[in-house]
Amino acid sequence: MGRLGHRSKHYGRHRRIRLGDHAGGAVNQPTVPMNIHEYAALMGQILVNLQALEFALRTRLSYDDPPYIQLPAGKRLQELKAGDRVPENSFTGYETLGRPIEHYNGQVANSDPDLTVDPDIVTLRDALAHGRASSLPDDADADTVLLKFSRPENGQVTVTFSECLTREWLNIRVRRVFLEVRKVFHAMDRARVRLRNQREAKDKASE
Repeated sequence: MGRLGHRSKHYGRHRRIRLGDHAGGAVNQPTVPMNIHEYAALMGQILVNLQALEFALRTRLSYDDPPYIQLPAGKRLQELKAGDRVPENSFTGYETLGRPIEHYNGQVANSDPDLTVDPDIVTLRDALAHGRASSLPDDADADTVLLKFSRPENGQVTVTFSECLTREWLNIRVRRVFLEVRKVFHAMDRARVRLRNQREAKDKASE
């Protein structure tokens, strides 16, 4: 059952987290409720930041797209409709998040090594997209646990992801993905500055 649906005995009226758990605090610290709206808001922030990250990565990669694979003149990405056919390029490519991160990191490895994106972000994205979220049905205060499993092998699967979705965990991931987005925007700013400097140097040389 999805967490964003109606409240049921599986989710109770709120979730509770233990303060200080992430920093190694005592288990019996005071508890603070996290209701369904806060949970949904934090998950939504992570999702928005992941979408912003992929779009920023594709924007940076598009700087190197040759003209012949760009969208037709006058055609904007936001105006495309289902059924439209357009060239394959950095924006329209079918690859998932891991490949744009790999390509982007290859581009900035020499010029801006401090702005490479952590590829482990893909693990978070895949867990949120393909994981199974649930809480104990007989404990209204139990936190939601997110699990992801491997492909089957000989009738068995391996747990590849297991996290308790506390308020603290969610807030840390919101911030973590945001910082990766900011790296890409900084890389784009630096690329524009370098391009402008190259043009100015070329103009001076031709005087």
